[in-house]
Amino acid sequence: MILATTLQNQGKNVDFALPWGVGHGGDYDLNELFDWADKLVKANDVGKSE
Repeated sequence: MILATTLQNQGKNVDFALPWGVGHGGDYDLNELFDWADKLVKANDVGKSE
């Protein structure tokens, strides 16, 4: 939340949401998380050597 707020305050486009009303069941979809992160990296050419 701190990172998202800091980036928003710097004028960055931040897609951030909190899942209200959902308990901590530990049933996290890590594959979905990694796929999402990979899409962001590829879309922004992060880590690409010049």
